[in-house]
Amino acid sequence: GGRPIYDGRALARDHDVVVVTFNYRLGPLGFLSHPDLDLPEVPSGNYGMWDQLAALRWVHTHAERFGGDPERILIFGQSAGAVSTCRLVASPAAAGSFAAAVLQSGACNASPRHRASAIGRAYVRNAGCENTGDVRACLEALDGITLVEAFEPLSSGTNVVGSGNWNGVVDGVLVPEDPRTRIARGAHNQVPLIVGSTREENGRGAPAITDETEYEAALRALYGPVGLDDEDIRAILEAYPVEAHGSPRDAYVAVTSDVRFTCPASRDATLFSEAQDPPVYRYLFAHTADRGGPGLSALGAWHGIDLFFTFGSLQTASPLTSGPTDRAVTDAVQSAWTGLAADGTPGDLGWPAWDGNRLMLFDGGARVVEDPRSTQCAFWDTLLRQGG
Repeated sequence: GGRPIYDGRALARDHDVVVVTFNYRLGPLGFLSHPDLDLPEVPSGNYGMWDQLAALRWVHTHAERFGGDPERILIFGQSAGAVSTCRLVASPAAAGSFAAAVLQSGACNASPRHRASAIGRAYVRNAGCENTGDVRACLEALDGITLVEAFEPLSSGTNVVGSGNWNGVVDGVLVPEDPRTRIARGAHNQVPLIVGSTREENGRGAPAITDETEYEAALRALYGPVGLDDEDIRAILEAYPVEAHGSPRDAYVAVTSDVRFTCPASRDATLFSEAQDPPVYRYLFAHTADRGGPGLSALGAWHGIDLFFTFGSLQTASPLTSGPTDRAVTDAVQSAWTGLAADGTPGDLGWPAWDGNRLMLFDGGARVVEDPRSTQCAFWDTLLRQGG
């Protein structure tokens, strides 16, 4: 929470809001699930979420002391923060502690208990605590360096499908069931929502693909292990031809950004809008910094670039200076986020609720457009329904 990109001073100053950032435990320290660590009222696996709830409850209790309104609390997060935000929206433990939420580039999911426990057992084995008779005591006796070295990195980056990682767990308490299942039933905390992603989420994470052969090979390497066959790969190549994207790498970026972020954002926005009365708004962030230069601009609107505009930290947390369209995008994003906090509507941008088609495009400013990735997301919906 203390990184310069999350500096909330400009957002607080320019929009008369109280901005709170906080830290929570990460990786195995925050999300280690193992049966030997379960307690009657605190199953293992969601320690980081308990931290988030503690911080949120503290803010709700003390908001007025800082000039805030406990009845107008907005929670928002990006990437893993968006996943956490959605779990809070779905969690009965967070009921009444916030009035609106924003999900930036992160889907509504949690690991099934069996998958999380398998990851946890592997971690305990790496830490040397598997057959000690008391897993808890063994782990508690280890120093921090050993605990970190036993952490086998499981990528949750933009260049992966995202099958398993140190994530929240369906523990039966904080997360009683799969978040999407709970949302579909309308059993979640129903609040106004903004859901979206950046256009080139994988702009920084994609490998250096130089020709169509490497493009196809990269798709096979990425998606073959998760069940896509030759026919599926050919279908992807037809849906994302190189000539339509400028380069093989750009085509790969479009594929991986859509399947991992853009289309899940569309599905989650639709899921929420069909399950609740409060409005749901969807966006696509496509802006690149005015003065980023050709190298940075070539990466597009990559994963995390929207944070500079959400917090107004482009000049303070990057070597760039803000240009005129940067300022326009910052104003639009901040007005929408703070407007949602104030009264449940995203400012005065004329932003319609998500109807499966119209969304807000942040690119040099803000304008309402028809979903530019609807065809691609329909393709993925069809492919996934067929068992890909």
